Amino acid sequence: ASPLETSRFAHQLAVLVSAGVPLSRALGSIADSAEPGRLRDALASAAESVTAGETLADSLGRNSAVFGEIFVKTIAAAEKSGNLVKALEFLAETLERQEETRQALRSATVYPACVIVVLALALIVLTVGVMPRFGAMFKARNIEVPMLTAVLVAVGNSVRGSWWLWMAGCGGVAMVLHQCWKRGLVLPVIHAILLRLSPLRVIMLGTATARFCRILGLCLTSGLNLLEALDLAGGASALKAVQDDAQRIARQVRAGGRIGAVLPQCPSFSPLARQMLISGEEAAQLSKMCQLIADEQEREATRLAKRLSTVIEPFLIVLITGVVLIVALAVLLPMWNSAKLVGM
Repeated sequence: ASPLETSRFAHQLAVLVSAGVPLSRALGSIADSAEPGRLRDALASAAESVTAGETLADSLGRNSAVFGEIFVKTIAAAEKSGNLVKALEFLAETLERQEETRQALRSATVYPACVIVVLALALIVLTVGVMPRFGAMFKARNIEVPMLTAVLVAVGNSVRGSWWLWMAGCGGVAMVLHQCWKRGLVLPVIHAILLRLSPLRVIMLGTATARFCRILGLCLTSGLNLLEALDLAGGASALKAVQDDAQRIARQVRAGGRIGAVLPQCPSFSPLARQMLISGEEAAQLSKMCQLIADEQEREATRLAKRLSTVIEPFLIVLITGVVLIVALAVLLPMWNSAKLVGM
């Protein structure tokens, strides 16, 4: 199920439970009104399980792939602590805000992605469709071509003459990348590269920190212990740098230390986030402070994401100009050299 569908379910269930509707009937009612799909089937199954006497967490846990591990464990902790309605409202708000941030980041990267794709397609067409023709014309007139032109013509002729080999090679590379992606080997490399770019680093770390803090606050509010909450929040951050810092904090807590003592060694958290976490721990308001940090980090990441296209636009202009210049030089340099020879 999508985050918005899960958020809507959590909100509806919170409203029905707070209104005094029995849990099994509430689940059945939501299932009847849901669109056909995995979520509807999972809710119908959960309603039957709750009617049979199972807890809500156990019923939803049978379809953890639909709801997610964090959702199920939060519900389990909330049932034990008696904060089910509050936890459901918190889950709904958390999922909704995360989806809003994700959509803002996605919309900010659509334009650069489209430009890069169109530019790549144009370069392929010029290299494969145009350069071989100019190469044949230059060869027929015995015009000496520079290295740049020779390389582009050779690549174009190679693709046109052995297109099946190129397709097989691209397919093999795609399969290898797919297998590496499934094993979790590609994403850390991509993150490591993107984190070296200053604007993207701030956005990525801010988004991951916000997700970590929001899940941590949610788990603590629902009644999970700090170590389990750190484990879930670190995994939910989806960024290795934040996951490493979460594990560093967990080791400190497991050893009986305070979170504030190890935060200076956690570079993925901003100075503001570190100071707020320390203050929250000292005031015994860690869950509340986590939500404040998440709000601030999401607001900053969204603001920077909206400016991302403005930051990237000069780079895209330089990139497009460079590609056009390379192709133009590859075509014009042989003609220029031929004209110079004729003039001599």
